Amino acid sequence: MDTNIFIVKYKDENAWTEALMKFLANSNVRVLNSFFKLLNIEIKVKNMDCAVFEMQEVAEESVPDATISSSENQFVIHFEVKKGEGFNKSQAESHLEALLERENKVKALVITTNDPNEPVEFTRFATKYSKSPVKIRFLSWMQIAEFVSYLSQENLDTRVKFLAKHYQEFIEKEVKPMLKYSGFTKDFCAQWVNNYRFREELSKLIEYEIAQYIKKQLKDTWPDYENRPKTETRSGNNVGWTLWSKRRSWVRLDAGFWGG
Repeated sequence: MDTNIFIVKYKDENAWTEALMKFLANSNVRVLNSFFKLLNIEIKVKNMDCAVFEMQEVAEESVPDATISSSENQFVIHFEVKKGEGFNKSQAESHLEALLERENKVKALVITTNDPNEPVEFTRFATKYSKSPVKIRFLSWMQIAEFVSYLSQENLDTRVKFLAKHYQEFIEKEVKPMLKYSGFTKDFCAQWVNNYRFREELSKLIEYEIAQYIKKQLKDTWPDYENRPKTETRSGNNVGWTLWSKRRSWVRLDAGFWGG
């Protein structure tokens, strides 16, 4: 693939937030409404021109990382995004107060973190303000990754397919390596297994190559290498060391070679 349109040099949460907003803003009604459905927010956009995407919209004592709103005041969603784990209650309360001042029909606050499940602090916060007119939602990066994976299997038009492909690559390279492991899911099971097998095989290969290199060096520098003492066993303990027993073993040199 050519240079990814979402990957940038700076690596803070602003880069992740900006990439998500760019993807949604340049997609289509179908993708955006699917995202709102993921958030469990009853919003249906009929025209992308009516949706406004902003980064760090400044309000009194509240600067959310991103905002999606309607030019017709139908809805407004504030996003507070973290690359890592944790929930900032005071920050969320500031966003909540700012949203209460808005005149939009539908108002929502979305907290996004790397926690695999809702942080306990968030659950308490959402429960405390459950009667608020502002909808409070938690969205993990794992859910976003699964959402993009789902989209990649959908029948999209050429432009959106291009965007989805690049955003999928962004997720694979920038987001997934930092996702906190929370057990296998249906979508990620194969990926985790393949990754484990790859690391296991790579480890074997490196061990083997190191052993072969040292063996060659010993043959070149130790004239009597072929007549080296062999391993002996006394009461279950190895007296000598074998150079190489099987593929999974690390290199072992003869104890006599080290003067033992």
